[in-house]
Amino acid sequence: MWMSWKCALTGLPYGGAKGGIACDPHKLSTGELERLTRRYTQEMIPFIGPQTDVMAPDWEPMNKLWPG
Repeated sequence: MWMSWKCALTGLPYGGAKGGIACDPHKLSTGELERLTRRYTQEMIPFIGPQTDVMAPDWEPMNKLWPG
C-alpha cells in the first residue's frame, strides 16, 4: 500500500503491485534459478512498459541468489 501512496503523491500512474514465484530458491540450482527468472520475465512482458507498469528494483536480497 505504501508504494501506491508514494506513486499517487508523486503523480506516477503506477499502483505498486508486486508479483513473484512461490518456491524455495535454496533448493534450486543456479541454472534453474536463471531459467525461472527468465521465464517469469518473459511472461511479464505484456504487463510491463512505460505506458503500462514498471517493475520496481526494490526486491529483497532474494535477487542475489542468482549470481551473475
